[in-house]
Amino acid sequence: MKNFFKKIFNWMNNTLGSLRKDLIIHAGVSAFILVLLFNILALIIAPQFAMLWSVFITLIIGVLKEYLIDAILRDSFADIKDLYADVAGIIIGVIVSIPAMFN
Repeated sequence: MKNFFKKIFNWMNNTLGSLRKDLIIHAGVSAFILVLLFNILALIIAPQFAMLWSVFITLIIGVLKEYLIDAILRDSFADIKDLYADVAGIIIGVIVSIPAMFN
């Protein structure tokens, strides 16, 4: 049993340790934006529609950031891994916000 937990810990440590720091920031900011938008929109419209609009707006913000700011203004390139991290953050934000949808 001790060996099992040691293997799980080592796998998580290696997996999380190999992530780029900006991917974690992308996911965290996307989750924060989604939760913030959801809480604001839930005051105005039904929570289910507030969640849909929050997901849509957060996705648009992530895509615009990658393709407008990075590709055009910074003369860099849009990275698909950043977009995946944005989607992961959106999923985390939705999971965190689900209890608030049913109050």
